[in-house]
Amino acid sequence: MWPPIVRDIFETRLAHFPSPLAVSEAVNRLAAIVQRSELAALGMDCLIGKVTVAKVTIARHRVMPRRNIISPTLVGAFRQIGQASVLAGEFRYGAKARLLLLISSSWLLLLSVLLVGFAVVAAVSAPGASGLWIAGVLCLVSVVLVVLLFRVVQPLGEDDMAWISEQVRAAVMAPNQPHPAAGASRRR
Repeated sequence: MWPPIVRDIFETRLAHFPSPLAVSEAVNRLAAIVQRSELAALGMDCLIGKVTVAKVTIARHRVMPRRNIISPTLVGAFRQIGQASVLAGEFRYGAKARLLLLISSSWLLLLSVLLVGFAVVAAVSAPGASGLWIAGVLCLVSVVLVVLLFRVVQPLGEDDMAWISEQVRAAVMAPNQPHPAAGASRRR
């Protein structure tokens, strides 16, 4: 059984977006609202990624003060089902975010264990209250690092997944209406 931190890093949630549109039309409508690069999305709260029939990769791009590099990504593909289509995939952290989370959590955990070890050595080797004082400070710093570790590694962001889902549903659902965000300025 994996520890909760590792489970949170590799967590996935299934996503299913049915559409009354043909695959090509659904792909075109979704691609119309997705920015292809972060440079094109400066100052906008929008979807960013790549949309093709075979692979859809979409993440939420937020404006700078609320920006989070560790946010969920929708990865999936379109399939034709009779006259309709469906975008089926999953929400997950991207490969770079997973690597960053694994490295940072490993370092924080290692540092906190080392600090506890130094605290034990300080309590045993230093005479009197000074050894206990040093041990107490090192243990406190270790506890702060563990709290920071659990703060950095969070389960997938519900608000980001809900916002991405809302945008994708709006793009692939209504057959003869343009998506509200397509072609309009989404500056906030």
